[in-house]
Amino acid sequence: MKFDTYLTPNINIKNTLTATTLILKTDEIKEILKKYYQTDEVKIFRQDEQTLFEIIKSETSKEILDKYFNQGMAINCDILTHLINFLNDSVLALSLYLNSKKYLSEISIEDQMARKSIDNIPFDQFQKLPIIYAHSFLDSIVKIANTMFVMTRENKTPLIPDSMRAKLSVLKDEFDAEFPNVRDIRHSWQHIEDRMRGKGQNERDLQTNLLILSSLFNDDLTYTIADGTTQSILIGEHTFRRAEYYVQNVFDCFEWINGESEFRY
Repeated sequence: MKFDTYLTPNINIKNTLTATTLILKTDEIKEILKKYYQTDEVKIFRQDEQTLFEIIKSETSKEILDKYFNQGMAINCDILTHLINFLNDSVLALSLYLNSKKYLSEISIEDQMARKSIDNIPFDQFQKLPIIYAHSFLDSIVKIANTMFVMTRENKTPLIPDSMRAKLSVLKDEFDAEFPNVRDIRHSWQHIEDRMRGKGQNERDLQTNLLILSSLFNDDLTYTIADGTTQSILIGEHTFRRAEYYVQNVFDCFEWINGESEFRY
């Protein structure tokens, strides 16, 4: 299969995502910066970052230093790195979806009837590639949604400062409003054995006269979800770009004082 299309993510990340080269600009650290520099603008510190690091270490209590500079940075950087990974997974799945769909569309009906296999894959199995990639795309979008959810919950990510968490909560609500049923669609996919029996969650009977399972039509992946309604997600560039938008804004919620290296994405 010829790979004609690969969508390129466009995320602007200015900092190195490692605990050894970043300090998270918490409210406590901002107060220290104001005390010494009368400002909290990062650009002021580029000239003498080593002095800045020493000031923060000397002025910050060991408890706060361990919480936000050591443990907190490691955890937050790991979460953000995985968020990027999920976005990369989504664009790869989408590109594979678009290419496999295009490849199949270019095979004539006569040729399809005559073909028995493509690259040693039975043709009837090869035809399933678009829907397999569509589900992979769905899974990546849900992982982005779930990561955003975790970042808004203090009991799950206590080392994200409250001021940043408030911004993340707004983004999460906007994401949920734009993709209100994405988790429910994946849940029906993952529990298709229940839906095909007419069951919702906890063995409740589905209240529906129309049962749709794993339908892919005009790039809409459609399922009957647990409440009996029919819901779809568009498998396409628009969905990816909107997910990309939210990932970018998640990164923009965090404020850093960074070292010399640049994050390579």
